[in-house]
Amino acid sequence: MVMGAFPLAIILAAAGLFQVFKPRLPQYTFRVKTIFPKFLSRNANLSYQMKSQIQMHNDNFISIHIYALSFDLFYPDWNNRLHHVGQVTDIRQQEEPDEDFDTPLWVLPPRQNFETIDDVIMIPTGGAQVMSSLSWDALQKRGVLQVPLSGVIHIKANGQIPITMGMICDNLLKAWKMEVHGLSCRIASLEPGWTDLVISGERLKAKMENTLWNPSIHPQGQDFVDDDTCGVPQDYVVTMEHRVEWKDALPILAI
Repeated sequence: MVMGAFPLAIILAAAGLFQVFKPRLPQYTFRVKTIFPKFLSRNANLSYQMKSQIQMHNDNFISIHIYALSFDLFYPDWNNRLHHVGQVTDIRQQEEPDEDFDTPLWVLPPRQNFETIDDVIMIPTGGAQVMSSLSWDALQKRGVLQVPLSGVIHIKANGQIPITMGMICDNLLKAWKMEVHGLSCRIASLEPGWTDLVISGERLKAKMENTLWNPSIHPQGQDFVDDDTCGVPQDYVVTMEHRVEWKDALPILAI
């Protein structure tokens, strides 16, 4: 009995350690401080450069070094199908898209909050149908909207292991205040090394676009209009567990 219990104890201890150390997505808040048009000559797109206050909480036991990022924003049309309305990237990706960077954009220390002021680029892409739906909802809900996104980031775990991470998130947009609060996120993919951001981003984007939108949360404008705190009211926060499933972590554990 004792000998049989010993392997079981080891298995339970190992399972407990894995639950503690498996990766979690940072919780985030994004506030636009200034915004001005920027013409991107390489693809003839009008975009917006936004100086923003970025706040994150890294709940992992290792640091996260972020080197590049690209996010695609979506919103439902009148038929409740998601359409691409914009892309957000770090400014280095627009100015030097083919460059491999040696220094990270941001370093998130383990088990701590992180805050910085930095510039990002927003490229609007929405057509008339989806933008009319978005505008109507903004008026009806007093500027408080739920905006899903897909994204890909290049990171180094603990500053050593390069990883390409794809994610799908739901966000609360306070349009009048130009704030975005992360509501829920899940890791969609984990790949060792750094893959092409454009290709990886397009793959996730294809999974989102034209799908029927069925949000699990329906925040109403009144609940958030007078909220000046840094976070989102706890009734709407579903990001306490941002943990990847064990099968999705296998490529990383194999390194």
